[in-house]
Amino acid sequence: MTDSIGNWGGIVARIFLGLAIFNSGKKRSYRLAAFFSIGYVVYEFVQNILPKGVFDWNDVFGTVIGFLISAIILLVVWRVLPVADKGD
Repeated sequence: MTDSIGNWGGIVARIFLGLAIFNSGKKRSYRLAAFFSIGYVVYEFVQNILPKGVFDWNDVFGTVIGFLISAIILLVVWRVLPVADKGD
């Protein structure tokens, strides 16, 4: 699993950076998290056809783990913080 730390750490960072850039509300934050995670997984599968790409199932699993960590953090944040949802 140490080989996939970059993926699960990277997807967590990418999700929260993207949420900050887009200033997302509750619904949109979950959609963006899923969108970014799916993008990472699709990119991993596309590496099979890239000239120097190397497909690795550990990276796919790492991305899923990172998404789940992010989803749990989002769930806690949206339940704990009394922030008005923008309704998006």
